[in-house]
Amino acid sequence: MALSSQQPRDNARDVGGFFLSRALRPSRRWLWIVLVVFVAALVLYKTWPDRGNAGPVPDGSQEQSQLETASADGDDQSPTGADVVASGQTHDADAQPSLGAITSERTRQTPREKKSADLVSAAQSLDDAASANRAPRADQTTASQPPTNTDMALARVEDVAPSIPPTVLRVSHPQVGGPAAADAAAHEPARYEPANSHVNAALQLIDDSRYVEARDVLNDLLIAGGLADTEDLSVRGLIEKLNDEHLLFTRYVVQGDPLAAWYKIEPGDYLIKIAPKYHITHDLVAAINQVDPRRIRAGKSLKVVQGPFHAHVIRSRYRLDVYLHDRDGQRVFIRSYPVGLGSNDSTPVGNWKVSLKHENPDWRDPASGRYYPPDDPENPLGEYWIRLQGLDPANREYEGYGVHGTIEPQSIGKQVSMGCIRMLPDDVAMLYKLLAVNHSTVVITD
Repeated sequence: MALSSQQPRDNARDVGGFFLSRALRPSRRWLWIVLVVFVAALVLYKTWPDRGNAGPVPDGSQEQSQLETASADGDDQSPTGADVVASGQTHDADAQPSLGAITSERTRQTPREKKSADLVSAAQSLDDAASANRAPRADQTTASQPPTNTDMALARVEDVAPSIPPTVLRVSHPQVGGPAAADAAAHEPARYEPANSHVNAALQLIDDSRYVEARDVLNDLLIAGGLADTEDLSVRGLIEKLNDEHLLFTRYVVQGDPLAAWYKIEPGDYLIKIAPKYHITHDLVAAINQVDPRRIRAGKSLKVVQGPFHAHVIRSRYRLDVYLHDRDGQRVFIRSYPVGLGSNDSTPVGNWKVSLKHENPDWRDPASGRYYPPDDPENPLGEYWIRLQGLDPANREYEGYGVHGTIEPQSIGKQVSMGCIRMLPDDVAMLYKLLAVNHSTVVITD
């Protein structure tokens, strides 16, 4: 007979093959809970994705692909200047986007994690730069910006694309005054001191789009004289650029400009009939308005210049200045060109008028007798000839003097000709359009 202690108990349970008494069950239960938590923590630790040994170091290709997709979609998540000011934050222009702004912030990084983050950050930096080149921000413009005052004060007209096609009015020549003057001008400050409240005033007028007034201030400065060579060069450059970009050689007429006007084409008009009314050439009218002379239409308007143009050659400077007269008869400077002169001071001083113009001239050398037919690439006159007729008693009988091109550009700034004034090919082509026969004059002085 079994003892009472050996009888089966009603409150006993079979758990996994073990018999647990009610007294022992609580302690065993906590043991199991601890064991399960430990195993779960171990599994979680082994499989946690941010662990440095969870896999190979990313090469940034996935992140790069995501960044390129976002850039291609045009989404810009960077705060605007207004957002930064409103939030009270400051912005460091040199700071790169933080990886913490894209992913959750980490309290600690292993060396491998840091390398991965650096790769992603570098990929984003490269993509940001590429995106900036592909698509400008809303506060950017694809249109070319106007030259700054510094550029306008220092640049020569040949460095600026005029409003008229380059083949028509483009001027390309070295600095007037030689290399020393050009080097000095390149290092001249944009805003001068003594002369130069006038220059500063003109620059401000340019900023305010008051171009006619700016030209007047600068022109008065030239007429008054007393400028240093570099200042004189820069003031001329400013006026040339004003004429090229805003005034004389553009297709529009600025209100208040006394040197330009509109002409309404009448039935039966031709440019060759219109131009003489203003003592200018029909070639210039066609160039400024960019029209075919054979296809003008009645009722349309053309821009014309109140001519005639005149020229002043300063022998000691090897420079030819082109100017107009305003309504009061005062000279208004237009532009300058470098020239070559006659050997041994053989270019005669005095007053002259343009008596004839000839494109693609022939010529016979009076010394050798050699004849150069039109289109001869060895013709020393180049492609344009502007004949001068003396107006003074001392030069009235002179013949054979004129302005022409050259096939020897290195001769500009020197005394090498037989007495004529020679110019670079593009420069003489432009002068040919400006000077009108029997109306334009040329003054030659020392």
